[in-house]
Amino acid sequence: LALGTKSAAIIVPSTMPLARTTIDRDAIARAAPTFEADFDADPAARVVALHLGRALLAERVEGSAPQLELRHPSELPAPVLRCYLGRDDAARYELRVFDEEAARAIASEEARWQGLRRAAPVLGGRDASLFTEGLALATWHEGHGHCPKCGATTESTQAGWARDLG
Repeated sequence: LALGTKSAAIIVPSTMPLARTTIDRDAIARAAPTFEADFDADPAARVVALHLGRALLAERVEGSAPQLELRHPSELPAPVLRCYLGRDDAARYELRVFDEEAARAIASEEARWQGLRRAAPVLGGRDASLFTEGLALATWHEGHGHCPKCGATTESTQAGWARDLG
């Protein structure tokens, strides 16, 4: 806002890295009692791996654009947390949070694990959306492990979109 003017020009970025989405969150599927087994059995299922708030990026081949490394659930060790992220025409996606040992087994090269601020601006719309949604869910779970009323431990339900007393 210049001194003496009555209005300011609003600058709108050409893209908003954290607001791009191409994913249907598929809320109805989350409530299925066999969701986890069905997801794991789906050949089109893909997992976003997260460790300490950082997602696993695919190895880059000369000239390739950065992208998440999306693996089938059968290729990964047991996670600490699972959260269904949704689907698109190609696949269904789930976030899995891994501890240190599992993350090292998945990819020991530290540079492949990147934080959202660094990765989102260079990722495509689908990958930026999956990373943003997944990190938000993981952060929420990390801070809400106990019932606010009675203090009892809660557990993840509805494919990672709610927490209930166990």
